[in-house]
Amino acid sequence: MHKPRIGITLDFVDTEQQKEASWYNREPWYALRYRYATAIEAVGGIPFSLTYHMNLIDEYVESLDGLLVTGGGFDVDPAMYGSEAVHPTIMTKPLRTQFEFALCQAFLKANKPILGICGGMQLLNVVFGGTLHQHLPDALIDNLVSPINHNPPIRAILTAHDIVCVAGTKLASCLKTERCAVNSVHHQAVDRLGDNLVASAHADDALIEAFESTKHSFVMGIQWHPEFLLSDVDINIFKKFIESAKI
Repeated sequence: MHKPRIGITLDFVDTEQQKEASWYNREPWYALRYRYATAIEAVGGIPFSLTYHMNLIDEYVESLDGLLVTGGGFDVDPAMYGSEAVHPTIMTKPLRTQFEFALCQAFLKANKPILGICGGMQLLNVVFGGTLHQHLPDALIDNLVSPINHNPPIRAILTAHDIVCVAGTKLASCLKTERCAVNSVHHQAVDRLGDNLVASAHADDALIEAFESTKHSFVMGIQWHPEFLLSDVDINIFKKFIESAKI
C-alpha cells in the first residue's frame, strides 16, 4: 500500500492587490507555509501542492487520497453565504476561493477525507451551507461566558486559550482529556453550522472551534492551527486524517 497522497491548497498572492508582496516577484505567485507539508509528512503522508486549475479538479480527486484546505490572511466573500453586509475588514481572494470551493465539492462527492484548517474550516462551513462571523470583535457570541481574544498579538507557536471537546466525536478520540490548550490566529469564525455538520469543540466563549460531518467518512474543520504540532491532540488530528486516507 502506498503512503496516502494528500493535496494541499495554496495561497495566492496578487501583487496588484497586495503591493507589499512584490518584494518576492512583481508577478502573482503561489505560497504555502511549510508547516502544513511538514505535518503531513510527519504522520506518514505525501504532500502535493494544488495549483488553481479548475480543469484538473477531477484528476486531483482521482489521484489523491485526501485534501488539506489551508488558512490564509483573507476571507470568504460574504455573498457566498447570503450576506449583503460586508465588514470593512473583509479582504477576499476570489480566484482562490472559487477553486477551493469547487475542489471541496468534488472531494465531498467522492467521499474522500478533507481536513480544513482556520480559513479552510470557514470555507468548508460555507460549502455545507453555513454562515460566518465576519469579524469576531464585533460579533455577539451566544452564551458568552468570558471574553477571549482569538487573534492575540502572539505567534501561533504559543497556545492562546482552551477548547472543550464534545464527547463521542472523532475529535474526542484525539484527546486524552476533555480540555486542552490551542493556538489562535483568526478574526472570523463559524456562525451557523452548515447542513450535516456537528460541533466537536468549543472555546469557553461558546465559539465553535471544530466540527465534523455526519454524512462523510472523514470531514473535519479545525479553527486553530494544528499544523504547528504543539500537543498530542494536534498530532493525533493529523494521524486520524492520514489513517482515514488509507481506507
